[in-house]
Parts: sequence; structure tokens; C-alpha cells
Amino acid sequence: MKRMPVVRPPVPHSRSPLPLRMRVLTVSLADQEGGAERIAFRLTAGYRFAGHEATLAVGFKRLDHDWVRPLSRDRNRPSRNPAAPPPAGPDDRKWALRAGMEDFFYPGSWDLLDLADDPPDLVHLHNLHNAYFDLRVLPWLSTRVPVVMTLHDCWLLTGHCAHPMECERWRTGCGMCPDLSIYPPLPRDNTANNWDRKRDLLGASRFFLAAPCDWLRERALGSLPPSSVRAAVTLPNGVDIEAFQPGDRRAARDRFGVPQDAVVALLVSNGGLANLWRDVRTLEEAVRAAAARLAPRRILLLVAGGLEERTRWGSVEVWSFPFLTDGSGLADIYRAADVFVHFARADTFPTVVLEAMACGLPVVATAVGGIPEQIADGETGLLVTPGAVGEAAEALTALLEDEAMRTRLAAAARRRAVAHFDERVMIERYLAWYAKILAGNGEC
Repeated sequence: MKRMPVVRPPVPHSRSPLPLRMRVLTVSLADQEGGAERIAFRLTAGYRFAGHEATLAVGFKRLDHDWVRPLSRDRNRPSRNPAAPPPAGPDDRKWALRAGMEDFFYPGSWDLLDLADDPPDLVHLHNLHNAYFDLRVLPWLSTRVPVVMTLHDCWLLTGHCAHPMECERWRTGCGMCPDLSIYPPLPRDNTANNWDRKRDLLGASRFFLAAPCDWLRERALGSLPPSSVRAAVTLPNGVDIEAFQPGDRRAARDRFGVPQDAVVALLVSNGGLANLWRDVRTLEEAVRAAAARLAPRRILLLVAGGLEERTRWGSVEVWSFPFLTDGSGLADIYRAADVFVHFARADTFPTVVLEAMACGLPVVATAVGGIPEQIADGETGLLVTPGAVGEAAEALTALLEDEAMRTRLAAAARRRAVAHFDERVMIERYLAWYAKILAGNGEC
């Protein structure tokens, strides 16, 4: 098991105490993965630092913290909870999954409340997909303890996919799915039944809904059964603005062997260029166009989060490498770059955009999901139309050509990150909302 690198704990923005010490149980896919998992981890760490009893239950535990508890993924072990359905047999599970049903066969979810040292005052659910959670527990759970649910994507609203791309069938019931390969994939189209089952489960539940951006909150409120949502708020995600801040670019480049004279664009993506949600075609065309305009200058694309490899796109060097476990490594990757690129087919509120802004890096990104709520177009970065290759190429080229523009946007990006996306403020806002919920004042 990996040990967590030394990370500065979130320091409360204000020292004014909250009215009670709370016991919070947070549920997330993993303690180390993509942006949503990092947010759940940092929230839990922040609650503990603020003096609350906070536990993180995860489907995949990778770090060595005693307050992170693994949620059993054993499909065959019966739950101790008398309300739980009996485990499905191997043949029944195989038939259901081959038929395209979503995978809820995890009896351990019904023992969730036993994972913390003491019974929690409140349960906070984050991403619930990717083979670890039984959504059927939600109606029972929401009668036992207040439940907060933070959406990081659209999976709860659809018949299978985390992002429906251009498809609008999720608004009316799914079925006749145009792309079953979208994560989480299905072998057969049972999306209409999956959509109905989710609506039934959510309609039988009562929970408090949070989203990191208005875009996702409004989508959710337009789709979820109205009776299920006790209150809905937008609480923007935040990042550690002390760990992610501008630094010595020359030293950062030396650390990773990046040539000092290169013009460097950076992509940070879980899975690197293989990430389904990234628009790699637009990215390649844009950097090729920029390289042609800037010739003979050396153009380098850094890709953090993928496999270790080096390749070329024409004259553009592409260096890919895995995420770094060193706590300062990712911040130095941002510092080594001139521009951050985030061309996406779909996204919600990418943490990497916030980290880049906090490091004083201008961002050129696709205007999808909640990204326009992160970037002030023309002030802290540049937004481009989804799929508009020419527009993306022009925006990236303009940023790489114009050092004065980069400097201006970089300073504004840092100011915006400090003002709006400080993780300490995120932690305080969640704790204040929890206190209102537990005091009976959290309803709309």
C-alpha cells in the first residue's frame, strides 16, 4: 500500500468555531484517483484538521491513512444489515450484467454506517459508479441519517454514462443508446430500464444535493424526482492555493529536464491522451498549427497522467508521464509550462483547470460543462467552441505567440483562483451547510 506523501493539511480560512463537533462519513470511489476523488479526500482531511470526526469510506484504498476505510466489494459476502437484499448468485449477476443492467451487486454498501468509529451524524456521497457501490441502499440510508450527495458528473441522471455528450435522451428516459461504449460501458442496451430503476431509487430517497457548478446543479434539478431533493446548492470545488502557486519556472524545467528555450503546453489528464473525455484530435491539430506558426521554435507538449513515453506530432515533441506521488511534483509540472490546454469532449468542473490557474498558468479550454464558470474568457484564459478545431488552434497559437498576453492572463488567473477557488473556503462552506442541516435549517 502506498504511503501518502507529506501534504500540507487544509488550514481553515477563519478560526471562528462551528457550533458543534460533527461526525461525518464521506463515501468516494478511491482515496487517490482523479479530480473528484481528490476533492473528497481533501474535504475529509480538512474536516479532521478543523476538529471534526471525519472518515472516508472508499471502494479502492491505495494510501495508508487509518481514517480511510475500505468499503467491502465482496459480491458474495452477505451484509449484516437485515434490510439488505441477499447477495445475488454468480449466475444471476452474470445474466444481469450481460443484459446491460448497471452493477449494484455490492452488499458491503449496506454496512456503510458501521465503518466509522462512531455512528455518523451525516453521510456525504460523492461519485457512486465504477464497481463498488449498491445504489439500492440509498432509500434505506436516507431514513437513518441525513445524506448529502455531491455530483461530479451526470451518471445519476442517465441510463449508464457519466457524460451523455450530445445525446439528450437522458432527459426523457434513455433507451436506444447511441453509444454504449461511453464510460461506464454496457454490453447491451438496457439504458431505459437502468434510467427507470435510478428514478425509482432516487424517488424513494431524500437527500441534500450539491454540485460544483450551476451547470450541473441545473441539469440535476431538471432531471431528478423533485421530492427526492431536500435542498440543492452550488459549492465550487477548490484547490490548495498555497501548494499550487506560481514558482520558479527555470527550476521546474530543470527538475523534469524540460528545455529552457522550448515553448511548452501542458495537459494534465487521468489516463493521459487515452482519457475518453479529452478531445485529442482538436489538441493535436491545435499544437501542430501553433508549431507551424512559431517555427523554428521548439514546441513541447507535456502530458501528465498517462504512460511514460515520448513521441512526436510532426515537429511537436510529446512527452507523457504518470502522475507524480511527490507532493510538490504536480505543482512544478504546471510551473514548467507556458500554457495549460484542456480541450474536452465533456467535463464538469475539472480540478486540473483550478490547479493550473492557481499556479498562474493561462488556460485555453473548451467551453463545455462548468468550465465557463471557472475561466473568465479573455481575462484569465481563452474559451473555444466544442469541436471547433480552427478556433482552438487560433486560440492556442495566440497564447503561445504573445508573451505579454500570457503574463496578463496568468496574473488574472491566479487572482481568480485565490478569490473563488480556495479549498479552505470550500471546506468551510460544506461544514457550515452540514451544521445547518443538522440544526434542521438545511432545507430550501
